[in-house]
Amino acid sequence: MPHLNQHKAQAIHNETLALTLAGGTYKDWAVTAFFYASYHQARAYLIHRGINDEPEDHQEVKSLLKRAGVARKHRKAYNHLLSLSFEVRYKCPDPNSLQKYLQEAQSIWANLRRAWHVP
Repeated sequence: MPHLNQHKAQAIHNETLALTLAGGTYKDWAVTAFFYASYHQARAYLIHRGINDEPEDHQEVKSLLKRAGVARKHRKAYNHLLSLSFEVRYKCPDPNSLQKYLQEAQSIWANLRRAWHVP
């Protein structure tokens, strides 16, 4: 089971990938990388709060965030970022609309990173 620092490092790694992809033609994958940055930041935050459960799926992560007392607005933002990630991967949005998805994903990630800061 990964520990807190491994999740923090993976969040940074995924953010770096997202920022790299955002500058090119793979904006859809940048959105997904921002989601996975938020996933690992959430896991680090949960471990920091003493919740070491290893979630089996995304639904369980959402349950753990609720159990940890994470503000509803942050849980909703996480959920929305998950939805954006699914949408760009499976619904094949118009390539001209990907910049909008990317901007939204990047904004959500920035807010969650601040909300779930782990020293």
